[in-house]
Amino acid sequence: MCGNQTKKKEHEHRLFVEVLNIARRRGGEARRNADRLDGDIRGIERPDLLIEVAHDHVIGIEHYRVDQYVSHGKKRTSKAAEFVAQFEADKQTCLPNATDGIITEDMTKAFGNYVSQATRMWHNSCLSDLLNSFDMRTFDEQRGHIHKLDEYRSNLKILRPDAKVETGFLIEVHSDFQSLIMRDIKGPRRVHYGELPLFAEIYARLKEVSKQVDWLILAYCGAIDDKVRDAVVARCSHGVFQKSLERQSIIPVEYLGLGKTSPTHYQKKPGALKSVNRVANRIDIVIDNTTEEIDSALLFDSTCSGAARAANLVRAGIPFVATFAVEMMYEVVADYARLLSKQLDSNDILRILHNLGYEAVNRRMDKVYHEWNLDKVSDGKTNTVSLIDGFGAGLQGNAGVD
Repeated sequence: MCGNQTKKKEHEHRLFVEVLNIARRRGGEARRNADRLDGDIRGIERPDLLIEVAHDHVIGIEHYRVDQYVSHGKKRTSKAAEFVAQFEADKQTCLPNATDGIITEDMTKAFGNYVSQATRMWHNSCLSDLLNSFDMRTFDEQRGHIHKLDEYRSNLKILRPDAKVETGFLIEVHSDFQSLIMRDIKGPRRVHYGELPLFAEIYARLKEVSKQVDWLILAYCGAIDDKVRDAVVARCSHGVFQKSLERQSIIPVEYLGLGKTSPTHYQKKPGALKSVNRVANRIDIVIDNTTEEIDSALLFDSTCSGAARAANLVRAGIPFVATFAVEMMYEVVADYARLLSKQLDSNDILRILHNLGYEAVNRRMDKVYHEWNLDKVSDGKTNTVSLIDGFGAGLQGNAGVD
């Protein structure tokens, strides 16, 4: 077995074990599912892992990766994997030049350039990129794994002809949706780096896959690293996929706001390094902002409709994920929206804003902005300014709404 193949097998083994450990710490259904997958692990090919859970019962697990940062060509290759590979290669080149742990100015600038590239990848990605990566690696005729399940089962039967055979997918998901807000029964919070909310679009795809496998195992990692931040282990046999998730308090959520089908702040080229300063053991990097200016009218319209939907979902007790702009607008109008005993739409949000007036809305937005520390969130200030500009234009354009 060559070096790259050995590393691949070690990675698959480590990932599987990490996911089971995370599931066990969760307890309940997650722990029970992890225990059902516990057994002797053996690296094979097609599928990648053979788990012997009993002398007459084996589970074949095929591993593959999906990414938020992908190329837009036919193959939807992982830009994140290419980025990390180049970074690691350059790091190995630079490290021998470091003397006694001293980081040179050239090394600091090189690191700053990588930060600029990573920032650009984040700006130029959206939920659709992750969905396209999932579709390519799962359903595509040539590269999709779902079409190879019969081959996996046949190979497992050859290896263990007298054993019960089950199959599953170990899907390694690399993403960064930390610019979004999750709002559930516990209230609103920021999405963590590497956390993947179960977007309705992802759920629909997983449910389709669940009809053809016995297990779905999801490893949630950051967009550009391999650390497993969270994991989901779901049974699929006999149509129990949805119940298995519900028993773990995992349900699909709707995405509210811009950034689903196209990037909100497209960045044509990486931002130039404006300054790189080393302060003690910290490096402060300032990068030129080269993102395209957002259409304030489009942002305002999308935010009003999103805030209306948010108000309806909060009233129904249904979790959702929203952009900071939608969350901000919802918090601005929430106390008035709760007084309306009807399904709200964007016109209702406009009426509330019109009655509040420009100055009051501006003050409320400023309060939300500081409560969420949006000045420390990429694009937080840009979105807020654009939203206020859009509100000014919307107030004038809808002055006759009553």
